[in-house]
Amino acid sequence: MSTRSVRNLLLASTVVAASIASGSAMAAGEPFVFNQSGITGSNLANPITADRITFSYTAVINQQVPVSAGNALFTESGFFNKNVFERNGAIVPSLLNFPEGGIGGLGAGQGYGLYGIFNITGVSNATASGDIVATFQTMTLSLYSDPNQNTTLGFNPPTVNGLNTTAAVVSGGGEDQLLLTETLVTGRADVRGALNNGDYKAILNVTLTPAGQGVFTSPNPFYALETFAGNTTDIIPAGNLTTPFTSTATGAGTEDFNSTATPEPASLALLGSGLLGMGFLGRRRRSK
Repeated sequence: MSTRSVRNLLLASTVVAASIASGSAMAAGEPFVFNQSGITGSNLANPITADRITFSYTAVINQQVPVSAGNALFTESGFFNKNVFERNGAIVPSLLNFPEGGIGGLGAGQGYGLYGIFNITGVSNATASGDIVATFQTMTLSLYSDPNQNTTLGFNPPTVNGLNTTAAVVSGGGEDQLLLTETLVTGRADVRGALNNGDYKAILNVTLTPAGQGVFTSPNPFYALETFAGNTTDIIPAGNLTTPFTSTATGAGTEDFNSTATPEPASLALLGSGLLGMGFLGRRRRSK
């Protein structure tokens, strides 16, 4: 990645951060310390304090029966790449996604990536306005560090309607570190806009691995909960109320750590249009 590309990335991220910070619904999580030197190969990096990590995601939704039937079962499997750390709505400088060759000869080999894989099951119902409300019944999420930034994420069989449906590491990953695992407390997604976009929010239990304890170092013990929320920008093909469908969803969001669960709003339109511009930020490793 060129110096110009990095500058453009940081500028775009700054614009997005300013946009999403302007909304009253954008209250961030509680502050945490992320020890970058705990990631293999990043021994020169300083710890940082943040209250949020942004991400971009891709998932495959398999709606097994018509939503209009009521309590229709669905599965969703996806992956996400972390974009930037934030605190009080501003980007926190870090070596996350820093080019492996450094910039101007500085920081070579110190950058790292962060990615996650998640799986969801639940039931879908149609609303009076013709949208879909998907209530999560189970959700698991695993967060990994990618010290060499060489992991490619994608989908493996089984295949439904021409799409592989299980998110997985498809190449690289041998040196990656599992940092934390999460399980569902509560969550749901809304599918709207001619059933081709929407939003989502889940509250998850957090368990740090030994490697994660060396990276997420404060508070100790660490926060028990995380809020995983954002916007879905595209569902292709669009969802359908009257027939089963298998679709690829893309979007962006934020992860916030919390000591107590935040109330779920009546509407999940949490992040506004500011996040929509973030979709391109996490696509680098997917297109290698």
